[in-house]
Amino acid sequence: MAISIKYYDLILLGVLASLLLGFGIGAVTTISTAITVPASALIGIALIYQTIFLRGPVSSTDDLSEEAHQIELPK
Repeated sequence: MAISIKYYDLILLGVLASLLLGFGIGAVTTISTAITVPASALIGIALIYQTIFLRGPVSSTDDLSEEAHQIELPK
């Protein structure tokens, strides 16, 4: 069984790595982890922003129209 790593898997690993980096910097240096973890979380936020808004899972708005179906609600 071959394991393939997709783009979104790399983004999740990047978010985890940014948080671990913040913890590592806080543990090794004299800077508090209360500062380094939220500061490094900005890297994770940037990765999530880029994934959702700049390179989303759909390639065009035509892909979105197939997902939406009109339903009738009971009166």
